[in-house]
Amino acid sequence: MSDLKNVVVVGLGFAGLSSAKAIAAGLPATHRVVVINEYNFAYNPPASLRAATVPGWEDKVTVPLTAVFPKDSRHVVLGGVKVVQLGAESIKLEKAVEGFGSEIPFEYAVIATGSSYATPTRIAQGAETEADVWKTLKEFQSDVKDAESVLVVGGGATGVEFAAEVASQHKGKKVTLVHSADRLFAHKDFKSALGNNLASQLKKKGVKIVFNSKVDPKGLETGKIPKQTFALSDGSSVEADFLFIGHGWKPNSEVVSTLDPALINDGGFVRVTPTLQLKSAIGAYDHIFAAGDVNDVPVRLVPSSLRSPSPPFLPFLSLRDVLEPPDESRRSKKLTHLSTTHRR
Repeated sequence: MSDLKNVVVVGLGFAGLSSAKAIAAGLPATHRVVVINEYNFAYNPPASLRAATVPGWEDKVTVPLTAVFPKDSRHVVLGGVKVVQLGAESIKLEKAVEGFGSEIPFEYAVIATGSSYATPTRIAQGAETEADVWKTLKEFQSDVKDAESVLVVGGGATGVEFAAEVASQHKGKKVTLVHSADRLFAHKDFKSALGNNLASQLKKKGVKIVFNSKVDPKGLETGKIPKQTFALSDGSSVEADFLFIGHGWKPNSEVVSTLDPALINDGGFVRVTPTLQLKSAIGAYDHIFAAGDVNDVPVRLVPSSLRSPSPPFLPFLSLRDVLEPPDESRRSKKLTHLSTTHRR
């Protein structure tokens, strides 16, 4: 058994991968990062919408587990295994892993289990390998290219991003975005100027936006569909042969609920402090953090295809200031939150 103290990261989506790398870069030699991931590869959801529309991008959304840390690193990635229970000082796995067993103690933990969403923003059901993921994304690319009319339901970050990607890649293609509010990014945390600016940019790309209206997707899922007419709640209609549903996701907070159900709010999100520590009345879990979609931080990103070609912001977590103190006082110190989190 290793004498190294563990900093566990659960999940290798956008937040988990970025967090694991950033934490590893700042740890003293007495500690190591142990990443646990359900799949045998990492998946980057923010890149998936471009990968679903732009040929050549399909293999940019996955990262081999061997590439997470350098080959000679003391840090470890355990793939193909789920965490079934979170304790105050350890996590339990669904099965034993060589060298670790079925329970792994930790001094600090980052829960980055993300959220459940439809493909392509999440791995397709049944996909087990990177090749499976790439195949699915190539099929999306082909279906989007062949579509005569694309209907996007929802004007949050995901819907806006997908509409922008399609319009950018396939100039002249009919793209309609239906949104129930009177502006994009209508959440109270955003100024109206943001939504208005995004709408202006989408319109310049040729996207038709229908505000204050809803559409019944007829039980259909995102993807290629038989050409049909959808009735909107404002009395108008839209014909489409490709449907993208940009809402209906939920946070994957089940593991945190096994520690304490009170840590989960009514929306299913993990309650956190401004420094992303689990929010408990007595600060009992200050050494456990929740990053990304699973937490209740109401922050969203402006879609990258409506900005510059630069990648989206990265959610960085640094434990340098936490781990340097030699005694238990370190647990009361705050985690340095260097950036933002991707959210719907």
